[in-house]
Amino acid sequence: MPRRNRRCRCSPGACPPPQSGFASKDEVTTLCDIPEGEDAVIVEIMAGRRLNARLSSMGIRPGKKVVKKTGFWRGPMTIEIDGTIYALRWGEAGKIIVKRK
Repeated sequence: MPRRNRRCRCSPGACPPPQSGFASKDEVTTLCDIPEGEDAVIVEIMAGRRLNARLSSMGIRPGKKVVKKTGFWRGPMTIEIDGTIYALRWGEAGKIIVKRK
């Protein structure tokens, strides 16, 4: 069984732990694990019904391109989707599974 990333809240094996602190290219990981300024594509949102509905209403859906603007350790982070900047809690960002470009 693969080791689970300590910051990742998804199922074991879905997000392999990054080798150098950040996910490598074409690796599926959480939004928390990509460096600032990197762009990625949302693959899945592993959240409950309420958070899924809230993120979906903001335009944060699978298939969308996302750019991580800022992210402080365990604090809020800002992301950009379709030219709009959103602020997310660290826990919410940990439930968004992305694939780096």
